Amino acid sequence: MLRDKIGNASCIKSATYYDLKILNNSKSNYIITKSITLEPNNPEELNKLVDNRVVLDKNERYPKLFYEYIKGDSFNNCGLRNYGYNYYKDLKFNKPYIISISDTLENIEKILRDGEDRDNIDGYEINLECPNVEGDNNLDLNDEKDIYKILKVLSVSQKPFGIKIPSYEFIRYRKLIIILGRVNKFIKFSWITCCNTYPYNNNGIRCGIGGKFLKVKVKECIRYYKYLLNEENLDIDVIACGGITEARDVIEYSKVGADGYQMATGLIEEGPEIFSKIKKELKTFIYSKL
Repeated sequence: MLRDKIGNASCIKSATYYDLKILNNSKSNYIITKSITLEPNNPEELNKLVDNRVVLDKNERYPKLFYEYIKGDSFNNCGLRNYGYNYYKDLKFNKPYIISISDTLENIEKILRDGEDRDNIDGYEINLECPNVEGDNNLDLNDEKDIYKILKVLSVSQKPFGIKIPSYEFIRYRKLIIILGRVNKFIKFSWITCCNTYPYNNNGIRCGIGGKFLKVKVKECIRYYKYLLNEENLDIDVIACGGITEARDVIEYSKVGADGYQMATGLIEEGPEIFSKIKKELKTFIYSKL
């Protein structure tokens, strides 16, 4: 579904209908929402982000929510703040619309069941571990019982889906990816995204690091899963996500096996024009090789 395509990664610039409409009018090939939950999760705090920076109340010394950009890297603790599934479920666009989900398995199943007959939703990206949120599903991905719990939930939908891999301990997803790939005749497991932001503790506040910092980890993850998928003879796309701001980054990732590309930090800093810029640079590069 995402092969040879460039789109946004799930991020704070895909949280609102306004943001998603901007992406719809951009040169991206598809749209992915910010990771959502079944119920709203502190959406009012997202309104404090003005031009990607936090506006503090008079009496606030430190923000509950922040995003910061430093020399190609981004730092944020936006976590799972979102407007809830009901806000996103009926939105319609003229390019593929993918909902990113990060919730309990029970709530993921409810979302997938509800979305099954909605023609406007084209697929899902499943984010089992949000790096700046404590707790999550507490799944043991080396335990086949837990893996089959995940499989049971994902099998309720016949829409394409991808799994977002964490940038830390990404090898833990090995068994899950193999099992999902082997039963692909019953489900539509289509891609894995390498990688999510890297967890970081900033003065006691959990946050995630994105941008250029991730590139080494992303390349390691792509190489590992391309080799694994090839060994297992599984036709699953591997999507690069981390530090893409120019055609050179896309070419670097393609050389280690990436099938598609996503951007978050670059989109936040440069705006939706980044998609047309990179596509233009890629055309120039290709013509220079003819």
